[in-house]
Amino acid sequence: MATLTLFLLVIAALTVYLHHRTGAHPAGSSNVVDRDAARIDHELRAILGIRETR
Repeated sequence: MATLTLFLLVIAALTVYLHHRTGAHPAGSSNVVDRDAARIDHELRAILGIRETR
């Protein structure tokens, strides 16, 4: 169950990252959504950074 949750979180974070990278914002995007997307992007970078150093 934890593996599935982690997998879904990574997929969501990658989707947010790709939308952020291309500058595409979903319809109805608000400051709260943008802030959450930035937080998820930051967390994803931290996770990938930890795994790269091992």
